[in-house]
Amino acid sequence: MNASACVTLIAGWAQTEQALTPLVEKLFPGPSPVAPDWEREAEGQGAGNASSVTMTSVSSLLSASASDGGFAGGSVPSAYAVALASRLARQKHPTILVGWSMGGIVALETAIHFPELVRRLVLISSCALFCPPSTDHHKVQSLPVRAMILGLHRDRDETLRRFFSLVHSESGSAAQMAEDLHQALRLDPDHLVHGLRYIQMVDLRSRLSKVRVPTLIAHGRKDRVITWQASRLLQAGIGGSDLLLVDEGDHGLVATSPGILAPAIVRFFNADPRPV
Repeated sequence: MNASACVTLIAGWAQTEQALTPLVEKLFPGPSPVAPDWEREAEGQGAGNASSVTMTSVSSLLSASASDGGFAGGSVPSAYAVALASRLARQKHPTILVGWSMGGIVALETAIHFPELVRRLVLISSCALFCPPSTDHHKVQSLPVRAMILGLHRDRDETLRRFFSLVHSESGSAAQMAEDLHQALRLDPDHLVHGLRYIQMVDLRSRLSKVRVPTLIAHGRKDRVITWQASRLLQAGIGGSDLLLVDEGDHGLVATSPGILAPAIVRFFNADPRPV
């Protein structure tokens, strides 16, 4: 990756920028500590030469949005995509977008509506249409979006706690789940509901062929939030895209599997673009 490259990473629903830190530290190792909600020149010892690296989250994008916007899936981009595009337009060069979960949906939507701003696309544990895994064979039950919206109004703490138990269903890290919950409870409750309504309504399947940039898709086979088959559909719809499936991976790949993700992303960053 050359010195002119810009990289923006986007955390998903109920997550802050801090959740991206394990992956960013693997991609851009250096002497400076990684802090949430930052923008700096990263010494890209893993990903190449110095690069402009930015971390954000879907909640931060909504905060920066000038309007409520649509929820996406049609001809009008959502408030999230518009806010992200506004940030990207300030960069000197097209940006490599790395989106996790809902952050991946927003990255995908932005690449569809604002292709001139996007250089490459990395979609982690994401989808074009929200599709939770079947609960028939899983000990951990998935949470329907509508039930989560109701749950946020009734008992936000417990609803988020259940969500993070799904995110980290395989790692089972109590410390990680506790930190995620702590960060999520600091977010605007209205942003959480808005994000769920976006997830509930978004459907980008018919527009996947509009993605004309090199794309890497990664998903854990044991994801309990979004079924890994959703990434198969992304790969089928985005011409020339690559798919990485992590056999023991859950939804929280950026926290639990950065050692697997980072080398694959670095190779993708440095690969010559293929025709799409």
